[in-house]
Amino acid sequence: MKILFYEMRKSWLRAAVFIVLAVVTVLDFFRIYPANNSRRALYRGYNEVFFDYGGVPSEEKLQDLSQKADAVDGAMLAGLVDVTSDDFYMENASREDSLLNFNVKPQIEYMITYPNISNQIALTAYENVELYKQSGRAYETEKNALIYKLYSGRNVPEIRGNKWAERFLSHDFSSLACLILLVLGLSGSFSTEHESGMSTLIGAYGKVRKTVAAKMLSAAVFCAFLTIWFTAFDLVFFNIFDGFDGIDLPLYSLSAYKFTPFNFSILQTVLCWCLQRFLALFAIAAALYLISEISRNAVVATAGGFALCMLLVLLGGLRKNIFNPVSSLTPKSFLTEFKAYDIFGAPLLQPYAALIALVLESLIICGVIAVSEKLQRR
Repeated sequence: MKILFYEMRKSWLRAAVFIVLAVVTVLDFFRIYPANNSRRALYRGYNEVFFDYGGVPSEEKLQDLSQKADAVDGAMLAGLVDVTSDDFYMENASREDSLLNFNVKPQIEYMITYPNISNQIALTAYENVELYKQSGRAYETEKNALIYKLYSGRNVPEIRGNKWAERFLSHDFSSLACLILLVLGLSGSFSTEHESGMSTLIGAYGKVRKTVAAKMLSAAVFCAFLTIWFTAFDLVFFNIFDGFDGIDLPLYSLSAYKFTPFNFSILQTVLCWCLQRFLALFAIAAALYLISEISRNAVVATAGGFALCMLLVLLGGLRKNIFNPVSSLTPKSFLTEFKAYDIFGAPLLQPYAALIALVLESLIICGVIAVSEKLQRR
């Protein structure tokens, strides 16, 4: 335990790291903060509409809302700008039109009609099962059977204003902040020991294995801390401006996730993503350690760490890949559609494949570091 605390204090448990943490947390707040009055008013109006129309989905609610939306269109055609009628949620006809016709009405309509979408997917999959079974294509049969199982019987049980969840699950600034902090906290871990000659002493006293293990555990603690810190703060910040309405609804209640293969609630999705985020950060931390192990200079190791993170971010922006840890830092990367890999004839969903890839990458890199350290310190 002593050696673990020593490694933590030597690498990331430093004042400089926590100063940067405070700065990027404040910046994260302003990334989420509604930048102007019209946006804040739109959020308030949005919550008021769902307070009135929330509850069990029904065609009557949609018809009533459509009548209000038509009244807004009529006000705009009449050239009205400011409106004060109790039938309106906002004081500006243009904003009311944006609120009802472009935000609320499409969402409520989607929630009510979603069973039609999922049932059609399930029906197509069921037909494909019979087709592929007759043609002897075992994997396609298994894949479509899985699709039928996952998409059958879906429905959105309540109308709730959960648009905040789409913004939360798409918010990636805090993940970028995590990368910066990982580089600052971990990239010089091995290289500083090489520079100071400490690595020679560690090898002479036969503490190589314990030291490497302590470094890896220190990185895991740091990654867990960053995961909990930024996930908690993001949730708090979004709650301040949007609330948590509908956090218990299924993920597919969000239109951006209509094709998601998972039946998790939004809360369960956030918890699962925390695990994925931790594993992604640890895989990147292991890669930073490897650069630090190869380099004999702390400045070069830090520059190499930043370069690696920039490369991963650029590659992740071009194409989502299960072997790129940065792709796993944003939930929408692998949760918006059904995609599976053929593993010995059985379909493995892409998010599960990404988790396995992260674990394997981390183990391989840690193994390479351990062997390299042992050979160098003999």
